[in-house]
Amino acid sequence: MVDLDAAFAAVNTSKTGKITASEVQAALGLANLSFSLQTSALAVRLHDLDDDGCITRGEFGKLHSSLDSLNATFGEISGAGPGASDDAPGLDLDSTEAALKKVDIELDRPALVAAFNAFDPSKDGRLCASEFIGLALFLRAARATFRAFDSVRDCWGEVERKGGGL
Repeated sequence: MVDLDAAFAAVNTSKTGKITASEVQAALGLANLSFSLQTSALAVRLHDLDDDGCITRGEFGKLHSSLDSLNATFGEISGAGPGASDDAPGLDLDSTEAALKKVDIELDRPALVAAFNAFDPSKDGRLCASEFIGLALFLRAARATFRAFDSVRDCWGEVERKGGGL
């Protein structure tokens, strides 16, 4: 089990008591996961409950759990095992679909292809660990955005009934 207090202290290199997107990016880089600052900022936004632009110790547990779960899913589906890095074998389109389903994200095939291609900058037909995690974070943010604007959930429910849910 991870000591979250020690992990938070290690990531919070500025010693401010709040983790920034650049600190998340640097910490993930140490684990050989190459996140853009934009993707790191998205991870922070998704877990920043008090909307101050940073991750507090109280918010850190969910951020850590989310990233760890996505990485473990990548490792399981790719065969790299837990703690997979960008050096691990990547996921092709079908493996990516299976991994996304495992983390409760489902897309219809055209949307999946478009999203996969957008997160495959090398265009080699495979997503490395950080590309898969970035894709999953993006799709979670998109789902949260759609839900935020569908106050009665009728449109979202219609999409889910037709099988096009995120």
